[in-house]
This record gives sequence, structure tokens and C-alpha cells, in this order.
Amino acid sequence: MKKTIIITAVFAVVLLSFPGCGHSPYGSPDPAKTPTANAVISATATFTATTTADNENDAYEPDNNPNSATAIATNGASQHHNMFDGTDDYFKFSVTAGAVYQIKAAASTPGAYFDDFFLWDGNNSYELYSQSQDNATCVMTIYPASSGIFQFRASRNNNNGPDKGYDITVTRLPDVIPVNFNTAVDNHSLTFSFSGDGIWYGQGNIYSVGNGAAQSPHLSYSQSAAFSTQVIGPCTVNFKWKVSSESDKGFDDVDAIFFQVDGISVASYSGEADWTDYSYTITGAGVHALSWIYSKSGTQTAGYDAGWVDNIQITS
Repeated sequence: MKKTIIITAVFAVVLLSFPGCGHSPYGSPDPAKTPTANAVISATATFTATTTADNENDAYEPDNNPNSATAIATNGASQHHNMFDGTDDYFKFSVTAGAVYQIKAAASTPGAYFDDFFLWDGNNSYELYSQSQDNATCVMTIYPASSGIFQFRASRNNNNGPDKGYDITVTRLPDVIPVNFNTAVDNHSLTFSFSGDGIWYGQGNIYSVGNGAAQSPHLSYSQSAAFSTQVIGPCTVNFKWKVSSESDKGFDDVDAIFFQVDGISVASYSGEADWTDYSYTITGAGVHALSWIYSKSGTQTAGYDAGWVDNIQITS
């Protein structure tokens, strides 16, 4: 039996500024891009989402009613569910303003796959949408601007046969540990500037060397953020980088971190990739501009949705 459900809700999403972002210890950011202390930039949208659900044999959500959403405990054990073709499962959990959460759904049986399985809060204008890209896992990161109940749904819009089992978890990510930007990238000789739709910041949660690393800010679709510096050539640029983003499998435009020399991209990194060493030799004499850019595509979000840079070293 086919049934059309109209879901109307209001949800605020924050473009998060972590403590200390943009302050003078982080380098020399563009004054126009420097937020005041503890600044919060928020956007609120009212949306109406329409879904067509096949309710036959759906023992978990027989009426696909968002009001009967299954509650999930943050940082609790995974919950197991099954999903039939064309059905939706609704979930909810409590959120705290300013915190960061990850929702993860993973196939519970080896070899199982979802195809068009995705997580969605009904409003992908603010990127809270993450389609499965390896056909086994789907991850969505959210930045709530207000405390309360966050509700989302998991959907299967395909015709791939029997029900698929999956385990779903919600994790509150650790609060950011602020670190001086130059300390984070292990270089106090360089002066950095910041540009784009957000400001990279130093943090001590995720790093490879020393006490921290630079991390890209939370961005919405089609936005980007960069930090830059200048060096004198000839020289060799060495650094470590890491990314957790939308994969490039089957997509022409993906979320990725880019390294540019004199405005030209010489390397990029996307998907789920751990710390990797990168080296680039500049042969020309004189001043050269270096930039690290995290850029988001116009659709989809996956993983942590961020890039990191650590241990920037310049050698002659």
C-alpha cells in the first residue's frame, strides 16, 4: 500500500565558531572574516518534506509516522533495525546547542548493502543529508543551534529485494580543545591568513604530531574555507593531512581538501583517509603563495565532513 506523508518542521543549524577561532594567536586572519568571541552564526529554515512510503510488511514503522520515532541514546549501544524496500524508519535523540553529533547506520550483515539508503532530516538545504556511498555505511554530522529533540529518518528508495538489517548509533563528538594555530601546525615562523566562508582553527582533538592540528570549519553546500601563507623559493613544502568527507565514488563534484601553490591546485584529498605525508618542491625563486582549502560540493555530506593539516615544514 502506498501512502504519502507530509512532514513539516523547523530546525536551526549553526555554522559553528569554536572557542578562540579567529583570535590573534591563530595568526593574521582577514578582519572581515574574524568573528567576535563566542560568536554564533545561525540560520533557521521551515521546510515541508513529502515522502512516498510502501507500508506493507514494515514491522518497525507500520504507519511511517514521525510522531512514533524511535528514541536513540547518545553514546549508547547500537540499535538493530530492518528496512524493506521503499520504507522509512524514523528516529530521534536529544541534542545540546553547540555540540556536534554523528549519526551512523551500518549494514549489520557482512556483504549486505543498501544501494539508495540514506539519512535525512528533511532539509538538505543545510546539508543534513548523507547518502550511502559504499553501499554499507552512511554517516551524517549535525551542528544543532538549539537544544531539544533532533529527528531524522532512514530511507530505502530502491527495488533490491528483501529487507536489509542495519545498526544505527548516535555519538556526541568531544568538545573542541582550542590550540594556537601556529602551534597546531608545528610552525611558528610562518604567518597565516584566512579566507572563505569560515575560518580554519587549531584544535587538540585530532592530530598526528605535537599537540594539535589545523581543522577546517563547518561549511554548508557550495562553500569553502582556506588558510594561506607565503614562502621564499626554491624550497620544499612538507606537511601531513587527513580527511573525512564525501567519497569521490561515482560523483563528479565531491567534498575535498586541496593544496594550492600560487593559486594552482597541485593535490587533493577526499573520502575517508588517515594521516598521510605530502611533499611538494618549488623550484622557482622569489615569493610563492601556499593555500590549504576545504571545499564542499552542492550535494551530500559524509563522515566528519572536515579536513586536517599538521606539521607544516619548509626546507631549503
